Amino acid sequence: MPTYRHPRNDDERVDFEQRKALMKRRVNLAFEASGLSKRDFTRLCFPYSLDIESHSKNIYNWLKTGQISKPMLIPFAKAADIPVEFLLGEDDKIVEWELEARMRKLYETK
Repeated sequence: MPTYRHPRNDDERVDFEQRKALMKRRVNLAFEASGLSKRDFTRLCFPYSLDIESHSKNIYNWLKTGQISKPMLIPFAKAADIPVEFLLGEDDKIVEWELEARMRKLYETK
């Protein structure tokens, strides 16, 4: 027996797009504040992998889309030195301010 989905209303679509944009922003902010290259960040996320090149494509896709698979949330958060809850969408201004401060410090030293 087929199941029928109710069409999504405009409010749900806007809410989904806003959450998606927020996640993308947070993932990119966390990566940039780490100050690491994609290769070094990949090594931290996939410490037991020998094929860093293929996994660096994962990092590129995460930054492009803001979507990280559930099993990789913890390694990403550890590599970026942020709480997982921040990546999951918890509204935490303190973490955001800390990441922005890290980025300012990185740009001042360059």
